[in-house]
Amino acid sequence: MPELIRATHRVTNLIGSLGRISEPTLTAFAGFLIARFPIEIGSLFLPDAKDIKSVSIEESGEKFERYDIVVESLSAIVLVEGKLGFEQQEKQVLKYLATKKKVVKGKKLCFVALDRGSFRTQTWLKDVARHSGVSCWGVTWTQFHERLSAVKRRSSLREKDPVGWAVASELIEFMEEQQMVRKNTKEVYVRDMSGESIELFFKHHIYRWQPQYLRSADGNAYFAPYFTGKAPSYFERESLIRVERGISWMAPIRDLAIIKKKEVESYLRSNGHSSYREAAKQIRSESRQNEILVLLLGDPFLVFLTPVSKKKLAIRGTMGSRSFSFEDLFRAAGKGD
Repeated sequence: MPELIRATHRVTNLIGSLGRISEPTLTAFAGFLIARFPIEIGSLFLPDAKDIKSVSIEESGEKFERYDIVVESLSAIVLVEGKLGFEQQEKQVLKYLATKKKVVKGKKLCFVALDRGSFRTQTWLKDVARHSGVSCWGVTWTQFHERLSAVKRRSSLREKDPVGWAVASELIEFMEEQQMVRKNTKEVYVRDMSGESIELFFKHHIYRWQPQYLRSADGNAYFAPYFTGKAPSYFERESLIRVERGISWMAPIRDLAIIKKKEVESYLRSNGHSSYREAAKQIRSESRQNEILVLLLGDPFLVFLTPVSKKKLAIRGTMGSRSFSFEDLFRAAGKGD
């Protein structure tokens, strides 16, 4: 089979061959597959999936609203708003629900946020449910991907609906290619660390950074700080564990999320953090942005008695946002200076 190229880039699936995929296009594929596999996929969006009678894509409302997907059964109507990332527009959703409630008669109205998922999604969905009186829940693209994968594994579905099965298979490849699925496919996430971030790491087992670095952090199983040249002096001044420049400590990543500054304490408490008030106060004091990327870590442990330097890793300047395999780190540790 010849290689398929689009605008100088190699393409491995049908959806990727379409070029840049917009949110409406992606949610259209989702709507198509809900209709083809109402039990296997539709049950994510409607508990009584066996009674689904229609799926509408980009349905228009009376006041020019456009609903990404509308799933209707004998007893309920579900509005689905799809986003490629994490951000949903709460005011827009409330407006849509208020308008739809006026025309829905004799059926339960529900709302589903289809996105990458985060603690923030959970909290604002509760607010939407409270203000609108509508049942709300979230479905992540990872959950959607899991249902697609289950469809792909069933040969009976392939025989029953070869077109739907093929589209599900293509969407699986596209989502994995675009890193829309949260998987621990990487191993160790490394960033430069100095100053008060060191205390947050050792005392509270947390690393916080800017939201735009979520994509590089996501998928890693461990976090390892690279202590910069300023780190040893900070340790001595604060009477903390003595460290040297380089990578020596590591901690498992329990969770990562983009969180609004005011919701940090609630997030840490919900994850059972033993000193959530103190940790949240420190995070808020060190963060200038309204939203924060938080890596919730397990207990740090010493990996390298002799720290792995940037020179051994063939890196010049700042560490930036990088992921390494354990093989990479142990190979570098074995090099001479």
